[in-house]
Amino acid sequence: RLGLALDLAGQCAAGRNDFPAAEAFFERALSTKQQALGELHVSVAATLDHWAVSCVLRSGDVNRADTLSQRALDITTTLLG
Repeated sequence: RLGLALDLAGQCAAGRNDFPAAEAFFERALSTKQQALGELHVSVAATLDHWAVSCVLRSGDVNRADTLSQRALDITTTLLG
C-alpha cells in the first residue's frame, strides 16, 4: 500500500509540475514495490511507466523515458506473454 501511495504522490507532484518531488516519490515507490512484490510485478511496471511519463513532461527526456518504459514493457511481457 505504501508503494501505491508513493506512486500516486508522484503522479500528483508531476501534475503540479513539481518534477523533483515526483522523481523522489517514484524512486521510493519503485524501491518499496520491488521489496514488497519482487522485480516482476505489474505494479512495478506501472510505476516505471508513470515515471517515464513524468520524464517526458519534465524536460522531454525521451531517452530516460524510453529506458523506464522498456523496463515496464519487459516486465509486462514476461508476466503476460
